[in-house]
Amino acid sequence: EKITGKSVKFYEADINDKDALNKIFDVEKPESVIHFAGLKAVGESVAKPLEYYMNNVSGSLVLFDVMREHGVKNIIFSSSAIPGNALSIARTVNKLYLRGVKVYTNTSLSDIHTSGHGSQEELKLMLRLINPKYFMPFHGEYRMLKAHADIAVDCGIPRENTFILSNGDVLSLYKGKITRAKSIQAGDVYVDGNRIGDVSNAVMKDRKIMANDGIVVVIANIDVVNNKLLGNPNITTRGFVQVNENQEMLRKLEEIAKHAINQKITKQINYTEIKNQIILELSAFISETTGRKPIILPVIMNIKKETK
Repeated sequence: EKITGKSVKFYEADINDKDALNKIFDVEKPESVIHFAGLKAVGESVAKPLEYYMNNVSGSLVLFDVMREHGVKNIIFSSSAIPGNALSIARTVNKLYLRGVKVYTNTSLSDIHTSGHGSQEELKLMLRLINPKYFMPFHGEYRMLKAHADIAVDCGIPRENTFILSNGDVLSLYKGKITRAKSIQAGDVYVDGNRIGDVSNAVMKDRKIMANDGIVVVIANIDVVNNKLLGNPNITTRGFVQVNENQEMLRKLEEIAKHAINQKITKQINYTEIKNQIILELSAFISETTGRKPIILPVIMNIKKETK
């Protein structure tokens, strides 16, 4: 009413049911549509379903197609964006404008927000009607859970009987009493091929580095009998630089790797020290010249070459 100056009627309908929507539009002949689930919904952000409908197999967003057929040019989203969804909602609104629809959303200048959640007084009423011995709010961010628990205390529930839990926290129910128990591991489970949940953080970190900066492999042959490097190290890269266009850089990497190996070749060859020296010197050069930090993988080939 604030926007259109007209009275408001409420209907519940599946926005993907064209027949049901057409019946409503035929009877009411509305000038505007208020979409109460437009930007927030129980269990799932509505910005996602709206974009789904716009991009589904049939290629049409049923509600807005019906609006266009009946000459309705306005849609009002009466709820506000949940945290983290602003970009997705902005894309959705832009797509609606491309369809010729004028979109009204809740802002500081147009207070049209309609909450789907109970007010404090409604929450107090529920608590007083149920009169629980223990209370654990379970939906929302921490600040919301804390506010709900405070309301419970105001309604006479002892503070020690209220619980604000995080994912993985456990409550123990035993002989009519509820207490905190030990936490368990909880959260996202990464599925990697046929493996579930056994991909370490180190593996994920390496994959991220390779995706962003690539990998440099240094292959060197060392004569362990005479303690000498055989030829120049071979440099192979993937996802780091275009080989054909960076021959000069690759030659420089060969020289640095050769210098690093010769520094560490002694009577008692330590392969770990040689590899660490290669990584140290190549990392410094690559970071300084390109600003990138690829994974550097030294491969030392043990060659026994007898002196005749």
